[in-house]
Amino acid sequence: MKVGIIGGRLQGTESAYLAKQAGYQTLLIDRNPEVPGASLADEFIVLDVINNYRRTGELLRSVDLIIPANEDILTLAKVHQLALEIDRPLAFDRRAYAVSSSKLTSNAFFQSLNIPVPAKWPNCRFPAILKPSNGSGSTGVRTINTERELKKLLMKLGSQPGNPVVEEFVHGPSLSLEVAALNGEPLALQVTELEFDPDYDCKRVLAGKLVDPQVSAELRRIGCNLAESLHLTGIMDVEVMVDNDIPKVIEIDARLPSQTPTAVLHSTGINMVELLAEILVKGKLPAIDIISKRTVIYEHIRVSGNLLEVTGEHIMASAGPLECHPDLYGFDQVITDFSEDQRKAWAATLISSAPNFTEAKIKRHQALKSLMAEHNLQVFRDPVPAEI
Repeated sequence: MKVGIIGGRLQGTESAYLAKQAGYQTLLIDRNPEVPGASLADEFIVLDVINNYRRTGELLRSVDLIIPANEDILTLAKVHQLALEIDRPLAFDRRAYAVSSSKLTSNAFFQSLNIPVPAKWPNCRFPAILKPSNGSGSTGVRTINTERELKKLLMKLGSQPGNPVVEEFVHGPSLSLEVAALNGEPLALQVTELEFDPDYDCKRVLAGKLVDPQVSAELRRIGCNLAESLHLTGIMDVEVMVDNDIPKVIEIDARLPSQTPTAVLHSTGINMVELLAEILVKGKLPAIDIISKRTVIYEHIRVSGNLLEVTGEHIMASAGPLECHPDLYGFDQVITDFSEDQRKAWAATLISSAPNFTEAKIKRHQALKSLMAEHNLQVFRDPVPAEI
């Protein structure tokens, strides 16, 4: 099996890593020669897909599956057209993505299905969260504490494209779920818990038997309902905040996400790139065991001078080409752009696992101590969003 990946940043890095773990060959294409996923692929081609349409098609004829790992609408359209022309399966459901890529459209979709969501302004109290309608992740997300602050910000944003979404701030835990599907027949995977840095960028994923079983079952029911209603083929993730044991859907994203698939792989053994290959290349939805076998702590760090700080995944998007090192410092895996030439400034994703959460925390703590001692780091920070 050979996988073609278009885009080498966060989702491209995730795709290349998972494909490598599955034993697949990979071809990565990106116009930027310094993307972090470049060194994780078997073959990396620097190429602008839009301006080199014919050459891209020639390259992709050698693959069995195409994964478009980016959010650029023009690039996605070109790759979709190419996949049809060269008759290669594409891990991209256009109809589902059109719903999930707009928060205004997806909120209307949730409402039509009576899916629980955070209350929307003006029917919510403060504090509230403001986020752009388009795009995913934490970019543009802001906390609003008063109506005056909200009106002032909306006036400032008035000339910018895309209507922002304003909704209640839910104080409960944040959970994520991937759902694979074939022609709307869903397969809900493992529920994971997310933790954030001060800018609400996900810095840590916890996978294992950590979430209340009733909450987990309800989230899986919601995820299957969404995938069926979208008539999804491929994969999507569902992110929720839990309010008094009720999962309220924050957003959906109809594509292979970053972070959570790797945590799920190390916890359950389920590889989502393998799943996509089964669905899109072989045309079947496999029977799999979603039971957690290990508890996983997956997180990102930034090293600067004598400081080690746990931070959101944006640090990995701007990292240099990454290398994967198993069993380093006591972690299961360290994925990093560290080099001898840049010992004082580097980033890494750290993966720790153990049979239960207590053992995973102890293992992580000891590995962090070893890493800090090896690099002579004296200061450790693990910041969280401000209490509101």
